[in-house]
Amino acid sequence: MHRIARLSALVVGLFVAAGAQDAAAAQLKGAQEATVQDLPVDLVEEPYFIDPMKRATPWPVVAPPAEGQEAAEQMVPGRAGLGPWRLYEGTFDESSCRSPRLSQDATVLLSICRGLDPSRPGDEHVVLLQDNRLHRYANPIAPLDVAGGARVDLSMDGERFAVVIEEGAGRSIHIINLVLRTDTRVSGGWRNPGNPVLSADVGAVGFTAEVAGRPAVIAVSLDDKKAWTAWHGGRRSRLAVYGVGPSGKRVLMTANLTDKDQLFLVDVSRNVYYDLSGDAGNVTSATLHRSAEAAVFTSTIGGACGVFWVDLQGRKAKDFVGSVEVCYERAMLEDTRRYVLYEQVGLNKERRVVLYDRKKKQTKQEMPATCHDAHFSGDGQVMAARCNHNQTGWGVYLFANPEE
Repeated sequence: MHRIARLSALVVGLFVAAGAQDAAAAQLKGAQEATVQDLPVDLVEEPYFIDPMKRATPWPVVAPPAEGQEAAEQMVPGRAGLGPWRLYEGTFDESSCRSPRLSQDATVLLSICRGLDPSRPGDEHVVLLQDNRLHRYANPIAPLDVAGGARVDLSMDGERFAVVIEEGAGRSIHIINLVLRTDTRVSGGWRNPGNPVLSADVGAVGFTAEVAGRPAVIAVSLDDKKAWTAWHGGRRSRLAVYGVGPSGKRVLMTANLTDKDQLFLVDVSRNVYYDLSGDAGNVTSATLHRSAEAAVFTSTIGGACGVFWVDLQGRKAKDFVGSVEVCYERAMLEDTRRYVLYEQVGLNKERRVVLYDRKKKQTKQEMPATCHDAHFSGDGQVMAARCNHNQTGWGVYLFANPEE
C-alpha cells in the first residue's frame, strides 16, 4: 500500500493560510461578489412510460434460514453477504455498463449501458433496477465531450433521476419522476446543457450550459420555476458542477480563472461566492454534502496530491490525506460524513478505489484493482463500481460496507 502522508505545505498552499501551523484548521477566504443573473426557464411535463426489460432467469432470492439460525443480512434485496454482486445479474451483456448511481438505501440502482437497441448499437441508455424490477429509459442519453462522458444523477430517495438527451438541433435536461411517472423537460435561456446534478431535496438541478455564447453554470429551482446563472465564464472557460444545495441556492463548482481548476461555492441568494481551494491547487473532483454545509474534494499542487475536507459553515479546511506517490479523483461523501470514497491514480494511470474512514483516519476497504468509476449509497452501506471480474468479466458490481 502506498505511503499516506500529511502534507502541511499542501494545505497551506491551497488555502493561503499564512502562518497556519495546524493544517486541519486552515481558514478559507471570505465572500466575494458574484454575478448572478436571472434566466427564463420553461418546465414541460409529459407522461413517463416504463420500458420494462425481461430477465432470462428470476432474480436471486436469499434462502430462508434453517431452524435455529438467524436470517442472512441483506444490504441489497435478494443478495446476502458482502458481495461483490453483478448489478443486473447477467440479464444482458453488461460489459459496457458504467457510471452507477445508488439511492439512499440502495433500493434503487441504475447505470448507463450501451447496445440495448440492436438497430442503434452505439446508443447508451439509463438502465434502472427498482424494487427488483428492471427497466430502461427509452430515450438514449446525449454523448458529451467531457471528462467521464455523459452521466446521470439519481436522487437520494430514488424517486427521480436527471439526464441529458438530444432533441431537435440541441440537447435538453430531463427529470424523470419514477413515482408520479412524469418526464419533465427543463429548458430556458441557455443551450447545450451538460451533466445535471440534483439537489438533495430534489427541488433544484444544476448544470453547465452556454449563455450568450459563453460557458455558464445554471441553477434551476424546480419548485419556484426560477433559473439563474451562478457563474458566467469566458469563451474558453472550463466549468463543472459538483453539487447543488436546497432550492438551488448554493452551487459547488469548478472554474479555471487561471490554467488550474479552482473550487467555488456560489451562494445564489446572496450573490457571493467562496474560493474553497485557492489559486495554487488544481481540483480534480468534489462532492457537496446534502446539508450544503460540508464538502470533500481532491486536488493536486506541485508534486503532491490530497483529499480535502471542508467545513463550509465554519469556513475551515479540517483534515485531509495526501501523497506524493499517487493522486486522487472522484471523491464522494456519505450522510454521516464519516466515510469518503475516492480513487487513487498511480504514476502509470493505474486506479484503486479506496473507502477512507475519517473517524479512524485510515483506509477501511479497497476494491479489486480493476475497479473504477465508483459510487456509494447515501447511507454509505453499499458501494458500486465498474470492474473486470475474473469470472464474469466487465460490468457494474456491488460491494457491501457493513457497519462496525
